[in-house]
Amino acid sequence: MAAILLENIYRRLAIEKYRFTESEFSEQYLGMSKSYFAYTKCCKGKRVSSDAWLNLYGKLTTERQIHTTAITRTDHEFRKQMLVDWAKLYEELAQIAFDELCRRAGVVNTEAFHSPIQTPKVI
Repeated sequence: MAAILLENIYRRLAIEKYRFTESEFSEQYLGMSKSYFAYTKCCKGKRVSSDAWLNLYGKLTTERQIHTTAITRTDHEFRKQMLVDWAKLYEELAQIAFDELCRRAGVVNTEAFHSPIQTPKVI
């Protein structure tokens, strides 16, 4: 199940990022070796480490914060809307990673721990 969630997160990012590779995902988002993500996909019994999930959550949260901050610093409406869309995507993916971390820790109700940052509305 966790490997499928991880694959879905990668695919969502790969759709949005030009030439985004599995190796880049492994290193930049999971904080692991270039081949880690490929290894978890090919070895069905291989459990994705909690460290990888924690690194993923941290990276997605940081990216969301960067894009949310950038929204307030641009006056260009098209760019602003793109930043809003990115911030929402990162928030959604971070929530998936957070939920998986909580599931591993045995936490049932994750809403008490994670409140999303409100993305400024484009006017």
